[in-house]
This record gives sequence, structure tokens and C-alpha cells, in this order.
Amino acid sequence: MEPKAVLRIVGVLSFSQAILGQFMIHGVPLFLRDAGQSADAVALTYLAAIPFALRFLWGPLIDRYGGPRFGPFGTWILGGQVASAVLICGLAFGDPGGAVAPLIAAMFCTMVAVGTQQTATSGLMIQHLRPVDYASGASTQAVGATLAGILLGAGVLYGLGDLGWSVVVSSVALLSGALLVLIVFWLRLDIGFERPAVPVSLASQFAIFAKPAARRLYGLSLLVAACAVLPYSFKSILLIDAGFTVAESGLIGIVLGNLTGMLGALVARGPIRRFGGLRVLGAVGFAGATIAIATVVAESVGGFGAWATCSLVLAANFLVYVGFTANRSLLMGLCGKGRQATDFATFASLEAIAVLMIAAGGTALLDRVGLSQILIVCVLFSLLGGVLAWRGHTRQIATPA
Repeated sequence: MEPKAVLRIVGVLSFSQAILGQFMIHGVPLFLRDAGQSADAVALTYLAAIPFALRFLWGPLIDRYGGPRFGPFGTWILGGQVASAVLICGLAFGDPGGAVAPLIAAMFCTMVAVGTQQTATSGLMIQHLRPVDYASGASTQAVGATLAGILLGAGVLYGLGDLGWSVVVSSVALLSGALLVLIVFWLRLDIGFERPAVPVSLASQFAIFAKPAARRLYGLSLLVAACAVLPYSFKSILLIDAGFTVAESGLIGIVLGNLTGMLGALVARGPIRRFGGLRVLGAVGFAGATIAIATVVAESVGGFGAWATCSLVLAANFLVYVGFTANRSLLMGLCGKGRQATDFATFASLEAIAVLMIAAGGTALLDRVGLSQILIVCVLFSLLGGVLAWRGHTRQIATPA
């Protein structure tokens, strides 16, 4: 399969998955906070996304099984799209101002379907791309996700947000169904791909972490992202508390946030190829620490208002997507042949678990200790990660040529 065709498929599928994923992580918290729910209740939405982070548990099944009509990975991709389109309809019957448990349960099931689809998409991408195209693949994933966020924020949350929860959720469900039709009739997926002679064992799904390079990449990525991930996670609360409405918060946090994220993913592609993914990750750590320090200083002198909040949110979006592109371009080079979905999902899932737990814990503490105290701690981690990357302490992780 030609690289351009693979990138087209990855872009469309990433767009489809991000529509639901971003609505769960960013859209639902906006409605919860606007309905008067506490920060503790909002924090539960991150825990509801844990099934997405646990998709490595069934990663070996995706590598081993799949129907002949749509190809091995394509079967799981289509199945995930059908399931998520149906499940999102259940959210329309919920009430963000009432009991949170039913919403969390519906989100939980939807994220299982989205996680399955994304795991299969990653396996398809690694199987068909050449190492030289890994940075382009990672960037395409990020761009597809940011385009979804722009449409979600501008066309759904901003355009329809004032019409209420049911209208917004129904619109997301209709969009998901339309994408299912597009996937079935336009994308070739991975027809003709042969399964490996020796199937992936369920007991060996953590084999990627036997590689020192994978362990180093895992720890390094969490360190450098500290000052970007938490402001990125806090943006729903920060924007609402700064006085913006749900519609305005959607426009700033999701539309403008994804535009800056797309810019970050596109800008990162060139430096990754020229300097390597590690150097780019180090730059993310240094930049995040600088922004966090500036935020703490501004808040201490009373200059952290609505527009400063917007700047922090947008900067965090930019750095998150730069770091994502660098991380994934390195990760694809570490995945074993015939176990692409398993290795990619295992690494990404365990990374996501750590990020989700950090986001949930930080969000629950936000009302108690304040933004500045959280960022001060994050600065130490980001600087440490930046120094380790820049000095080449993890030089065994090689960026594909």
C-alpha cells in the first residue's frame, strides 16, 4: 500500500476516533461544570476514560484475529465504529446536572470501543509505513485529531452548545454514523495483509518493555510532559472559572486549542527528522517549564486574568501535540513485526493510564491547593526530563532515518 494512501486512512480514522474521545474528555466536563458539578465530579470523567488506557489487554486479540472481508485490522476498526456510534446515543438520555454515575458508565463503554478502533488503526499504520514515514504518520494522527476537535468545538459545542446537552450529543452521534458510512465505502483499510505465522501470545503483551529504549522513552515522556499535560487537562475548569461560558470555552479550549495543536504537530515533523525525537522532547520539557514559571509569577502579582488563562491553555495544547508527535515517531520504531497493535497499544495504554491518573489527581487537587502550587512541582519534573533528553542520556532510542 502506498504511503499516501496509508496516511489518508490514518487521518480519517484518527479524525473519527477523536470526535468521540475529545467530546468525552473536553466536552462532557464543560457541561458538568456549567451545571454546577464539583471539581471532584469533573475528575471522574478522566477515570471513565481508563478503558481507553486499558486497551492493551485485548491488543493481542487484534493482532491475531479479524475477518477476511475488511481485512484483519479493518474488522476491528469497523466494529469499533459501529459500537461507538450506538453507545454515544445513550449519552443523550443523561443529565449533566443530575447523577454523574450513568454518564460515567456510558462514557466507560464508549471508550472501550474507541480504544479498540485506535489500537487497530495503529497496527495498520505501522504495518504499512516505512520507517522514514513514521514522523509523518505520527503527525497525521495528531492532525486528524485536531481537525476533529476544531469541528467539535466550532460546529457542535460553540454552534449548538446553547441548545442544550441532548442536541449536542445527538449531533455527535449523527456525525459518528456519517463517518461509519465513509469508512465502509471509501477506505480500503488493510485488505490483503497476511497475519504472522506465529500469533501473538497474550502472555507476551508486555514484551516491548523488555527493551531498555522503550522503558527510557516511557519515563522520559512523562517527565517532559508534566508542565503541558496538567494545564491541558485543567482547561475546562480554568476557562469556566475565568468567566467564559460553555460555548466560549469550547471555542477557546477546543477550536483554538486544536488549531494550535495542529500547528504543533506540523511544526514538529521537520525538527524530528533533522534533530531526532529526543531533542524535540527535551525542547518540550524546557518550554513547558518556562510557561509554568511565567504563569506562577503572573498569578502571584495578580496579573493572571481571562486572557492569561487563554494563553496558558493554548500553549499547553501546542506542547502536548509536539510531544505526542515526537513520542509516537520514536515508539513506532520500537514495535515488533507481527505484533504492531500489541506493542503500540501496550506502551500507549500504560502511558495513558499514568497521564489519566495524574490528570484526575491534579484536577481533584486544583480547588484545594491552587494552580500555582501544582505548576511549581511540575516545573521540576519537566526540567529534569528536558535535561535528560538534551544531554542524550536515552540515546539508545533511535529516530527512524
